[in-house]
Amino acid sequence: MNKKTKSSMMTTLLLCFTLLLSACSGNAMNTTNNGETKAATNQAAEVQSTTKIVSTVKGDVEIPVDPKRVVTDTYPGFLLTLGIKPVGTQELYMKSPYLKDYNEGITYFEDSLEAVVDLKPDLIITGDEKKYEAFSKIAPTVLIPFTLEMDETLEEFSRIFDKEEDVKAWLDDYHQRVAKAKQTVQNIISKDQTVTILAGGAKNDITLYGNGYTGRSFYDGLGLTPPLKVINDMDPEKPWLQLSPELLTEYAGDYIFVAVDKATETYDYKSEPVWKTLDAVQNDQIFEIDGWSFWFSDPISILGQIEEVTEMIVQQVKKNKR
Repeated sequence: MNKKTKSSMMTTLLLCFTLLLSACSGNAMNTTNNGETKAATNQAAEVQSTTKIVSTVKGDVEIPVDPKRVVTDTYPGFLLTLGIKPVGTQELYMKSPYLKDYNEGITYFEDSLEAVVDLKPDLIITGDEKKYEAFSKIAPTVLIPFTLEMDETLEEFSRIFDKEEDVKAWLDDYHQRVAKAKQTVQNIISKDQTVTILAGGAKNDITLYGNGYTGRSFYDGLGLTPPLKVINDMDPEKPWLQLSPELLTEYAGDYIFVAVDKATETYDYKSEPVWKTLDAVQNDQIFEIDGWSFWFSDPISILGQIEEVTEMIVQQVKKNKR
């Protein structure tokens, strides 16, 4: 009886010991598997965090979180505003005199896709929808429509590069400086006085500008008032008109700014048959600006244009008082 009992107890203990070993082994395997799964998940998260998805007019695009080699065709001034120097861009958009201090270290390309490939970009920003497909085969590409206003374009850049705070700081400073310039100018040119923006000088072909292109810094930036006929006749989608000199009297404001090639051109408007009849000419309230400088529409250039015009008006007032 005792022998059977002892034998039974031994068998039971052996069975329990076997089950215990199995359980420990299983836990060890689970611990190992869980550890491997967590490690794999963390590793995948690290890889995934180097890119992000941005929503664009061309749909969602996966781009680097921290791109090192950015290429743009039309937007170098916007990148520079954010403190980002592109490795390559089109030379035309860097010819603004307000960007002259930023040129070093930038490679220029025109319409050569091979040149873009050679730059080895990890992100391309374009304003040209026709080039989007070709660029997107080289590197992740974001299209920002070239028709957006400056603030809207900056907001797009802030979203792409996670620079919301930088853009806000820049715009705060920009609006303060513009407000100061606007107040200075409006102390001289009152709201009931009108301003006309022209290009071409005393030539047969004269261009009249509305609130766009060369006119943007005057009307949108400084808040100056165009003549009513300019407002009525100007198409917002095409804010410029070609005029013959004979029509100048219909569009001439109390002040006139004429865009010319200041390196080679200047005109004596008081000796020109039609021009000399204009009040702005007779009252010495006509100014020549450099048309090339005022062609550019990046943030740095626009701020430079606004402050240059403000200084020009202040100096003219001082001159007229002598």
